[in-house]
Amino acid sequence: MKEFIRQKALELGFDLAGFTDAKPIGHKDAAALENWLHDGCHGEMGYLERNVEKRLSPAELLSGAATVICLAKSYKPEVQQFSNEQDHLRGRVSNYAIYADYHKYLKNKLFQLADVIKTADERARFKFCVDSVPLLERALALRAGLGFIGKNTMLINPELGSQLFLAEIITDFEIEPDKPFVTDRDPCGDCDKCIRACPGGALSAGRRLDARKCVSYLTIEKRSAMTRGEAAKICNSFFGCDKCVEICPYEQRAKTKCDPEFTPDRVARYINLDEIMKYSEHDFNVSFSGTALERAGLSKLKETAGIIKEFKDAKEGGC
Repeated sequence: MKEFIRQKALELGFDLAGFTDAKPIGHKDAAALENWLHDGCHGEMGYLERNVEKRLSPAELLSGAATVICLAKSYKPEVQQFSNEQDHLRGRVSNYAIYADYHKYLKNKLFQLADVIKTADERARFKFCVDSVPLLERALALRAGLGFIGKNTMLINPELGSQLFLAEIITDFEIEPDKPFVTDRDPCGDCDKCIRACPGGALSAGRRLDARKCVSYLTIEKRSAMTRGEAAKICNSFFGCDKCVEICPYEQRAKTKCDPEFTPDRVARYINLDEIMKYSEHDFNVSFSGTALERAGLSKLKETAGIIKEFKDAKEGGC
């Protein structure tokens, strides 16, 4: 049954599927989360302080949980929408955000996969997770054999890289777990390209990300105004940042996947900043409703657009 479910997941459009039990997250990862929160590395993302018990135990999200089906879908664009990097009238959008909202797309696929399981047990119960549910997805994905955690703190699959949307089904339907992704040596070796490439210095040894220094956090999640020092890190990143991902050797060798149902053309990869500064709420809704950019809101996008324009001289100097 396990391989049948895995094959159906691939047929539905997922690129990876693995299985693990619903036991709590290991002590090492639990302690790392506790220390990360204690040190304030989550910045203004106060929601991460809530439901910590649920993040550490899938069974807290579904009583009687026995299995977590971990799934991943590559979002590495097959054809890059390149623009002149020196065009200071434009700001770059992170690759994941040029698609329509992945939450809705993936959740629909999870529903379809659950229907497959119900053919074996119509009483099976499920909890569907797509990024917005309190769950340590990457730790579970590693446990299910989907990949390893890189020095950029992302889940990396040796063939598909780290541009992966993650999703899970927690179920009381028992399925034999896969072997976790374990190697004798660090898959990253001595490479530290991602750490050196991070414009904010957010990555450190020990696979730790300080969100307060991360450009993705600064351009999406941070609600208070950016300080001058934070603004200087943005360069041309309008929404999110892919630098620690794209410089990774695994990512540069990664395969691309083409899915006609889910194409990277909902949002332009480079956004005209002057147009954003003139946007009304109506313009914003027309352009970005149903996309990841909707999360930031118009005022945040205007703040970032203004910062990029203001610091254009610094960019000309090598930003």
